[in-house]
Amino acid sequence: MNQGVPHTFRNPLDAIIRVYNTHSPAMQFDNYFEALSNIVTKLSLGRKQKLKMNLNTVTHLCVLMKKYKEEMVSVNCMLQNCK
Repeated sequence: MNQGVPHTFRNPLDAIIRVYNTHSPAMQFDNYFEALSNIVTKLSLGRKQKLKMNLNTVTHLCVLMKKYKEEMVSVNCMLQNCK
């Protein structure tokens, strides 16, 4: 991924996947992903259920993104003409 390119990721499968990320500079990405993993584990009952996107999940993710606002930057592609 080139620097400054807005992007996202998701798991379209019904299986648990592992992701390997390299960030330079690292900033606090390790803490962000650890916290994200903890949220997913908590809200999916120990990863026994598929994570449901509801108000509770969105609230947890919003708090996480606010805490790591330097690492995870929200981009509105409609306003910034992203491709």
